[in-house]
Amino acid sequence: MVSPRSFSRPTRTSKARSVILVLAYFVGIGLIGAGLGALVAHVGWGYFRAGDPPVAVIIVLAVFGAVGAMLLQRYVIIVSTAFGGAWTLLIGALTIADRDAGRGSRLGDVWILYPNAPADGRGWVPVAWILLGLVGTGVQLAVTGRKR
Repeated sequence: MVSPRSFSRPTRTSKARSVILVLAYFVGIGLIGAGLGALVAHVGWGYFRAGDPPVAVIIVLAVFGAVGAMLLQRYVIIVSTAFGGAWTLLIGALTIADRDAGRGSRLGDVWILYPNAPADGRGWVPVAWILLGLVGTGVQLAVTGRKR
């Protein structure tokens, strides 16, 4: 029989799992920042030269992005969850409204993966995504920024 006390005692495995999850949290933040750094490298390079940027530029900006994301953890989490939730809301609403809209399984219909390249007749999706993401960011900042 399991006693109620056994649920309140942390075991070695539960401590190890909690350490793994905390590390995964920081790795996730770093990956978001590194992705933004790589995005800045590609977009910025396009203004100066044609073609792809050198690997060293991408790596340096990815590292700067990861460090910057670590310094601004709260805001990275707020913005990423707001825009991720906005995209999920849009895909869910489109799927409910039109059963085929949420499926990206047809050949050549990959717009669901790329919010900035919508399918024909869905040019409003990126605009709605950005607006919903900004609203979500504002709500989260307003709610978490209150003095208690």
